[in-house]
Amino acid sequence: MRGTAHGVDGARIAFETHGAGYPLVFLHGSCLSRVMWRGLGFTEVLARSLRVIAVDLRGHGRSDKPADPAAYDRTLLVQDVLAVLDVLELPAAHVAGYSLGGCVGFALLARAPARVTSLVSLAGPIRTQPGSVGRIIVPDYEEALLAGGMKELVRRWERARGAFDPQTRLALEANDAGAMRALLTATDHDPGADRDALRELDTPALFVTGDRDALGMEAAVEARSVMPGLTSHVLPGRDHSDLLRPPGEVLRLMAPFLRAQTPTAGGPSLVTAPTA
Repeated sequence: MRGTAHGVDGARIAFETHGAGYPLVFLHGSCLSRVMWRGLGFTEVLARSLRVIAVDLRGHGRSDKPADPAAYDRTLLVQDVLAVLDVLELPAAHVAGYSLGGCVGFALLARAPARVTSLVSLAGPIRTQPGSVGRIIVPDYEEALLAGGMKELVRRWERARGAFDPQTRLALEANDAGAMRALLTATDHDPGADRDALRELDTPALFVTGDRDALGMEAAVEARSVMPGLTSHVLPGRDHSDLLRPPGEVLRLMAPFLRAQTPTAGGPSLVTAPTA
């Protein structure tokens, strides 16, 4: 099922749902969309026992794409997710986010802890350090977008980080360059989630990163220092871009975590890890 919610500033936020059961909200990374979860196989596995709700963050996919960095204030992104929960009449849900999606997840938890049953951050930090966007993509991302739009950004990105598969390249190039410039600029200057608020919470949280992702490793250390109850895992041989592919290892960490945190009504949770 596809649906639309509206942010407090009127921005349209697109989402889709799959499966049935306790809700799990998926939040994608920068320059991606909700389609990534289906494409990588996460939706197929987790929708067997959960109601998967994949959101297009503003600026991405079928959601509105403002070109003003102020429109990507983290508070607005959090309120967009709350608007989706409200439209679906969901008091709370598991939240799982990759990269930017993990950042939004931490901010959502800090602002509205009663709406987050558990949090899974896949290399998404509590706060993005200045210059992080350049370290993940390319340092001159803004100049690239101004010079030649998304195709030029992707060209420089591949030159620096290696070639994308054809499907990912097409998805990246399809983004609106003005919206991506605004988003990435806002992300580079975002103060992050309220760490004092997070310290007061005992919400179950899982952080997964790769040992070749320097920013992800730094983010895991900070997350553990702020939330001592957070569980973290480091996957060998993976960097920021390839953390989720192939998805099996990540799903084998997520599935039992979600199973343990899913409220049940008279019976055990059915969230199961993939066998392959």
